[in-house]
Amino acid sequence: MGPQQLEARYRQLLAAYQKGSLSQEQFSLACQELLFQDDQSIWWAIDPGTGGWLRYDPGSGAWQAAALPPRTPDRRPSLIDASSTTGPSASNIESVSQFFESNPSGIIQGIAVFVLSAAISLIGWIPFSWPPRLFTTLVPPGNCSNYRVGSLAMYLCSAKIAVFILIVPLLTALLIFLLRRRLAALTARLIPHLPSAMHFLVAPSLATLFFVIVWAGAHYQTGGGSGILPQKLFPALIGLFTFITKRYGPGLQRALAGFFVSRDKVPKFLRFLAVLLVPTLLSLVITYQDRVSATATKEQVVVLVGLTMGYLMLAPHSGDLLAGIKGMMAGKGRQP
Repeated sequence: MGPQQLEARYRQLLAAYQKGSLSQEQFSLACQELLFQDDQSIWWAIDPGTGGWLRYDPGSGAWQAAALPPRTPDRRPSLIDASSTTGPSASNIESVSQFFESNPSGIIQGIAVFVLSAAISLIGWIPFSWPPRLFTTLVPPGNCSNYRVGSLAMYLCSAKIAVFILIVPLLTALLIFLLRRRLAALTARLIPHLPSAMHFLVAPSLATLFFVIVWAGAHYQTGGGSGILPQKLFPALIGLFTFITKRYGPGLQRALAGFFVSRDKVPKFLRFLAVLLVPTLLSLVITYQDRVSATATKEQVVVLVGLTMGYLMLAPHSGDLLAGIKGMMAGKGRQP
């Protein structure tokens, strides 16, 4: 959207908020999407409190009140803007966008996130599972059949094979991390092309995509298993978790205000350590068996516990864990 469309969208949100159709949280979250980039590659956003324009200063990493330049072109019209031209696809996009806007509770959006994330997981499973499959074919990891079941040597051998299988997906994850700034910039360029009411799909989709790269690579031999969800669908829960923390995080932090105040008194290093140790210890406890049962369920539980610990220990006061990750990817301050 360009500036004129964003101003119109802000007026719609403000009217809905004043009528009580939107809570303060929902209004603030929706206003976070009201931004665009001009011909000089400068980002502009609407201040939710005043309705005025904010200009992003890359030097200071901060948003500053500023007057919008006269006749600023709508550099990146969204797909919904195409509704001015007759066409069934543009009309359908506008209808879908309006449908999401009419459901401020977020339940419909959550269902849409899960369905899209499930599709990404299923489609991405085959291509992302092939590199580690090829790697272990060329360089066999061996087996642990020579060790006594339940012995320490058996556990160490199993751990070695697990690390071996994870080499390719972990290297892929490392490459994504090294390219994080370029990926963040690419995402920022793509978002304005979507109707603002559909921006909520972007972060969960990316989270699912990045997770399925590692998950499919590590489970290419056990993809047919099932736990809380089938292994091939489990990455969809990562997308849903991402949406929930972004959408409802501020309310949760208000409900647990005392906990988060106390948490921030703990050194960040110890909080990071807790995020690592709690899921690890849980994994050791629930898999301490001669023959591990319900493997898929236990794996998925450990992942969800790890995500929950990550949120509780590391989420900034905005209530949005993605805000902290976004800051790490794009630098300090509020970034587009």
